[in-house]
Amino acid sequence: MRRHSKEGREPVKARRRKTVTRKRQNAPKAGRRRSLASTHETELAQVIRERDEGLEQQRAISDILRVISNSPNDVQPVLDSVAEHTAPICEAQVVDIAIVNNEVFLIAASFGELGRLSCGESLPLDRSSVTGRSICDLQPVHVTDAQNAGDEFPLGRELAIKFGHRTMLSVPLIREGRALGAILVRRTEVRPFEEKHIALLKAFADQAAIAIENVRLFKAEQQRTRDLTESLEQQTATADVLKVISRSTFDLPKVLNTLLESAARLCEADKGQILRPSGGPDMPGRGSHAQPP
Repeated sequence: MRRHSKEGREPVKARRRKTVTRKRQNAPKAGRRRSLASTHETELAQVIRERDEGLEQQRAISDILRVISNSPNDVQPVLDSVAEHTAPICEAQVVDIAIVNNEVFLIAASFGELGRLSCGESLPLDRSSVTGRSICDLQPVHVTDAQNAGDEFPLGRELAIKFGHRTMLSVPLIREGRALGAILVRRTEVRPFEEKHIALLKAFADQAAIAIENVRLFKAEQQRTRDLTESLEQQTATADVLKVISRSTFDLPKVLNTLLESAARLCEADKGQILRPSGGPDMPGRGSHAQPP
């Protein structure tokens, strides 16, 4: 005879089986907890990785800005710094910074040991190369495999086979709607750059363009100051000569000596001479000479 529960509804054995069933239902919860913990660890690792990348980028930009502030009249240290910081952050073996010079562009700064154009060698500023196209189109150009680019980049494909690179990304240096050059990053394997690399390269390109423009403005201002100084010196010298002429109407040697001293000083010459025919009525001898003070 089977025992029943107090309620008289279920046998005891059935209640035991039901209890076992509940334990089995609780078992997957531990697996879910382990899965959630693993997911949290993955997310935490991703957050830490993004934090470290952000800090590295901030340090790089800070270093570049420091070099810009310390080199108001020389853009080369800035370009070298940009190339050096770009390579590790963008995970590229090679970085080249090209500068536009009339109808061509040439490499002004580089980082990495892969082959490249030699110093002073230039390429035509057209759309046949990756760098040339980014400059002409004023926008980034990303090529996954330059060695198999076909006829789209004939010169770029030729250079890729020659120097051994595959994936390329070129971002122009734009200032006031005009391309001053480009930053080119290259990889020896076929591995496209990520959007974060493109965004970072744009930020570095902006810094390089600002540095180039700042140096240009600085040199232009220096040239303007030199021109104004020279003009003032010339006006002062002319006034001095006219003053001597007005005071020495009958003393030609004094006038000529004053004129000669002023001319030698303005021309940054060690000595000067004014030659006249020998035996002139006003001044004997072959001429006058003066040495700047």
